[in-house]
Amino acid sequence: MSSYFASYNKNILIKFRLKRLFFALFVRVNKKDKFSPFNSTLTIT
Repeated sequence: MSSYFASYNKNILIKFRLKRLFFALFVRVNKKDKFSPFNSTLTIT
């Protein structure tokens, strides 16, 4: 029973880390999108 609980906890940790990683990527992409028009105007000029 304890081994099952340990594996269950490990799965929760992995899911939590994946969620945090995806959230960080999402925020990074959003920041890039906000600055993309500014960057495009820079490249045009």
